[in-house]
Amino acid sequence: MDNSFFPRTWRGKEVETSEEEKKLPLGEYNLIRIERKFEYIISNFIKNIFNYEKIDVSLIKNEPQSINRTQYFNGKLISENGHTKYKFATQLFNNQFYEFTVSNIPATTESRHIQIFFRVLMQYLGYFYQSIQDSLPVEKGILKASPSFVAKSEIWLYNIERTIITEYIYNLFNTFNENYSNEFKLAPNPNRYNLDLVNKIIDFAYELSTKKIENKEIYCGFIFHDNTNDVISNSVTSIELKKQFDFGDFGQLKNYLEISNGQNIFFNVSNDKVTHIFITREKVNEIFLNPLSNSKTFQKRPLILSIQGVGKIHFLEGRTDNNKTILQIVNSKPIIRDNNFIRKFIFDVLKKYAIISENQIEVFSKWVMSLSQKKHGTSLIFKEIKELDEKKLVKTVAVTFENSNFLNQENLRHDISLLDSIINPDGAVIFGKDLIPTHISTILPIGQLTIGSSGGARHNSVSNFTKKFHCIGFVISEDGPITIFKNGNKLIKF
Repeated sequence: MDNSFFPRTWRGKEVETSEEEKKLPLGEYNLIRIERKFEYIISNFIKNIFNYEKIDVSLIKNEPQSINRTQYFNGKLISENGHTKYKFATQLFNNQFYEFTVSNIPATTESRHIQIFFRVLMQYLGYFYQSIQDSLPVEKGILKASPSFVAKSEIWLYNIERTIITEYIYNLFNTFNENYSNEFKLAPNPNRYNLDLVNKIIDFAYELSTKKIENKEIYCGFIFHDNTNDVISNSVTSIELKKQFDFGDFGQLKNYLEISNGQNIFFNVSNDKVTHIFITREKVNEIFLNPLSNSKTFQKRPLILSIQGVGKIHFLEGRTDNNKTILQIVNSKPIIRDNNFIRKFIFDVLKKYAIISENQIEVFSKWVMSLSQKKHGTSLIFKEIKELDEKKLVKTVAVTFENSNFLNQENLRHDISLLDSIINPDGAVIFGKDLIPTHISTILPIGQLTIGSSGGARHNSVSNFTKKFHCIGFVISEDGPITIFKNGNKLIKF
């Protein structure tokens, strides 16, 4: 089949080839093109899904006999320079072994969901290799790629994002014992959510996140319980629908959408039917993002889908300890994060500055994470401000806190409410070494930095201020990311 049969968007990026390569026989030249595109798409897919500028993907090609294959199928996240590293490999073109090393992964070694993501990716590459072996002729020991296989490979690579996301969720929630563990196996035996349901969940999530009803964005959520008995143990109040309907039926769902919010009011889905509306006692979020640590947890590890307005989709794993966000889709872009890594990074930065207990720093780190989750855009400066420094600020309001037990358990709810109340998207909050606010509604001088790679005016003003005053600054953007500056340098953005 001619490659021109397929839409240009399916064929994607044209790869660069040398003049010498262009002189090769067509079959060999086509294979080089497929190989280059494969390397480009796999590397960029990994970089994009972690949405992290420091991540690095390298590739080494070896002969199969020189490789210990067992290490890859038992691969683990390895601690490295405060991040983690993962190696995976597959046999591919002309029987070579492709060894990928992903460095600077923003994850801890305990990030089970990220490890499963890499194992699923490795499994997918094995299928790709099998397709090559089954489809391509060998002449004089060299694989040849026909125009029809070029077209077929384009479809494989074009669809990799959706395929890996589907397989990732599918494998994460497959259960292998009565305790609903999700340790990955290369030959899973699912007894919960089949591939058809996972595909339907993803399709319906995209549909809901792009729609409005009477010009209002849609906020709703679904929890996929194995049976309706689980609703009772996981809710405070539940309403059984007199007429159940198929999950994915938007026409039926429209009548109920204003009831659900995807945070603590959900639709129950069991056996592919929407059966109940139920209310949980607390909101469903990652418990370690909540400074008050009172989020709702679940038995039997259900899949939770939360739609939070146009373009925002969250997939969570309900757990007995910490609910975990396993995937976000923001404006059609899939992102996998390890929020525990982010919280730990914030904690480590603040620990070098603050003079209070680790428990108080831990609470403060969770509060910063909660701002990101709630998309409360603001700037936070960590600096002991003297009178001379204060005069260099464009505008500020000095405040004094008389609470000597700030961020301790007995007053925690009031302290967190107070911190939330002084956040202002148009002004920074400055904190002393005890992490008590000393100045609020602060307008920082922008300085001479141009608006560019660091971000907008808010990022540049914090970068400039931390450079001039030798301190630390956080910027929380309205769309969620946190950027940390120290002495004018950007330490990290996630």
